[in-house]
Amino acid sequence: MASNSRPTKIRGRSVALVFVGAMVGVAAREGLKLAIPNRDGIPIVVPVVNILSAFVFGYLFEALARKAPGTENTSLWMQLIGVGFCGGLSTYSYLATETAVLLYDSRVGIGVSYAIGTIILGAVATFAGFMLASRLRARSTGDTEVET
Repeated sequence: MASNSRPTKIRGRSVALVFVGAMVGVAAREGLKLAIPNRDGIPIVVPVVNILSAFVFGYLFEALARKAPGTENTSLWMQLIGVGFCGGLSTYSYLATETAVLLYDSRVGIGVSYAIGTIILGAVATFAGFMLASRLRARSTGDTEVET
């Protein structure tokens, strides 16, 4: 018989951490939207925040996974920054909307480049964050080899 109880980590503290992280991430995104103007009708801030959040998430994942996998502190940081902040900062739904608007406005080349470029650069940024955390860990522990 399966148990209907939730894991102890999915409780009020976890919800609060994700909520606080998301509020900060959304506020940062909105601040960047005000600071970075659109260029020729193309919202520049959308790819910027998506790529930035991908980098932070890649860095965080590697830094926390290697440092203390499975510990409560690792889980709390991942909830606050990984799920909350990065989730609030990134906006792939806005990327989809802006891509649809560009396509609707017959700016097909720009729209396709905008969407695919953001996704590819996001993947590269995640890998770059992962590699930076891995190299910093290797440097701090005296390891000479970095796993890829």
